[in-house]
Amino acid sequence: MKDDGSFRDRQRVLNVLTYAWRRLEDAIDSEDLASQAGLSLTHFHRVFLQVMGETPQAHLRRLRLERAALALCHGDASVADVAVAAGYDSREGFTRAFTEHFGRSPMALRDRGRKYVARVAAQRGVRRAAMPVAFGTFPATRVAFWRHYGPYRYVGRAFIELGRWAQSRGLLLSDASFLGVSYDQEWVTPARHRRYDACLTVPADFAGDGLIGVQEIPGGSYAVAEYEGRPFGLLNAWKWLTFCWYPASGYHFWGPCPFDLHPAAVLPGSRTELLALAARSIRCRIYLPVSRNIAPGILF
Repeated sequence: MKDDGSFRDRQRVLNVLTYAWRRLEDAIDSEDLASQAGLSLTHFHRVFLQVMGETPQAHLRRLRLERAALALCHGDASVADVAVAAGYDSREGFTRAFTEHFGRSPMALRDRGRKYVARVAAQRGVRRAAMPVAFGTFPATRVAFWRHYGPYRYVGRAFIELGRWAQSRGLLLSDASFLGVSYDQEWVTPARHRRYDACLTVPADFAGDGLIGVQEIPGGSYAVAEYEGRPFGLLNAWKWLTFCWYPASGYHFWGPCPFDLHPAAVLPGSRTELLALAARSIRCRIYLPVSRNIAPGILF
């Protein structure tokens, strides 16, 4: 995020971002978000623009179009069906907005996205990351989180900030876990807008604290794989699960974002601790939200 705005305003915007992401399929708009933030529409618009670098309406439009692009790439739904799911009244209106945003038509981007997936799936490092996959449920879990915006190669900073904060408040309990939640794919979302949440499980009554937000990881059915290896290899493990295993699985995404789950004891609180973690082998679980009961191709 940008450096403008007070901590209180940032906290309100952070809460609204979480609210908006979970309700993209609803007809929410700037007025709904301002009401959720407890601010007048004019003040909310100004604060949101200062913090996010885009207006609330532009933010909602971009997220809906990016989610539509993923639906087109990863499923077989028609453009008309994806348009309706994205909140458009007609295929023509959706196609105009989509083409204006991405610089190519929905069908052209579907073709580009599938070629990208096939290219990544064919990479030797990705194929070597194959793992056994099990299925299970994950309970709804409350987490505190520090949100990172920008290239994913810098997400370590978010874990350092979260770790420092958690250590100072004695929250690294023996039964706690930390999670990494990634929202965006690089072929769809520009680097400056990519979102990643460094999360720590917290008690059910925990409230936000400054730039630390609070959200609930949705409970439900997930594909689960055990990863063991150096942290830098986790990216290939995710690529294998998403681009190799998932297309052939017969399952469908059902809504929330994928995440990896780690013991809280290894959450770094400094650059030194982060570098030490990067140099060792880790064990974690990676969770992909999938179900056989969701209409294929629609991510809304």
